[in-house]
Amino acid sequence: MRFIQASKPSKLGFTIISLALAFVCVLSFLSLIEFCVEHCSSNQDYRLFGIHFAWVGLVFFPALFIFHLLSLRVPLFILLTGWGIASALGAELMFIGIQYYQIGHWCPLCMSIAAALGIAGAVYITGFIKNIINNQGEIMNKIRQAFATFSIVILGFLIALIGVSKVNPAEAAAAEMKDKLAFGKVGSPIEVYFVTDWYCKACRRVDPLIEKIYPDLRKEAAIFFIDYPIHKNSTNYVPFNISFLVNNKPQYFNARNLLLDLASKNDAPTDKDVEAAVKKYNIQFRELPYLEVKNGMDYFEKIVDKFQLSSTPILIVTNTKTNKVIKLDGLTEITEERIKKALEDVKK
Repeated sequence: MRFIQASKPSKLGFTIISLALAFVCVLSFLSLIEFCVEHCSSNQDYRLFGIHFAWVGLVFFPALFIFHLLSLRVPLFILLTGWGIASALGAELMFIGIQYYQIGHWCPLCMSIAAALGIAGAVYITGFIKNIINNQGEIMNKIRQAFATFSIVILGFLIALIGVSKVNPAEAAAAEMKDKLAFGKVGSPIEVYFVTDWYCKACRRVDPLIEKIYPDLRKEAAIFFIDYPIHKNSTNYVPFNISFLVNNKPQYFNARNLLLDLASKNDAPTDKDVEAAVKKYNIQFRELPYLEVKNGMDYFEKIVDKFQLSSTPILIVTNTKTNKVIKLDGLTEITEERIKKALEDVKK
């Protein structure tokens, strides 16, 4: 087991490494809360295997710090700490390259983490060199250790190279909005889209059926209520509908019915009009920020484009794993029997 022996840092070296790793842990937390000390840049758009860099750091670096403390009693942890620092340095080289070649801005927090790791690594290298000088008879063993450590640096770099990706803000916002709008079994591969217009008379006739079968649908499918404003005034109701979809799921059908009733009387409702209408069922209307409303409308438009829709009402049943799609169009096709059959068919 001589191969796993490693050089124990001096007391001063141990203290420097401890301070460096503790500093890195603090910086990772500051990065998580987006504590900008100079400027904000697109560093925050990058992820490692889909995970925010700060979360990776908050798991990895405290573990590394614990390994370092354990190395006082268990020599094996000296080697593991050194390899952990080496892999982190390899990853940091990749992140620095991204900042230089892609982002064009240096993140002070990221550079400070790299510097602290560099100091810890320098302490290990210094101890390693001294150990070679003092123990020349073990040169081959030290060379093997040096090769292994260098390989760990390369491995850290390659892991970062493979795992680093840039988040598309538009796609991220769309995914988040989809989750907010979903009813029923969220995350299920079986999805049901009920596409309507607030001034569509046929849609009004189908609505009670959807409300009736909703308790059964929700058990096996993610359900979405999609606005397709064919009539120009229908657009005036979309922001209110999105608000109720997001904020009032338990009371949504009551809110939906009240909006349908209001649409028969008022083509351009105000917030006060909607608040007064839903007060009947003690439903509280909460206005959403503009960006959330826009994301919701963009998601509706995306569904309309994806399934190439041109009329309402339409009910779509799909399996996202098999890409099987069944489209039920109009009053004659949107029936309880056909909906249940479509659900069974897309499962196959």
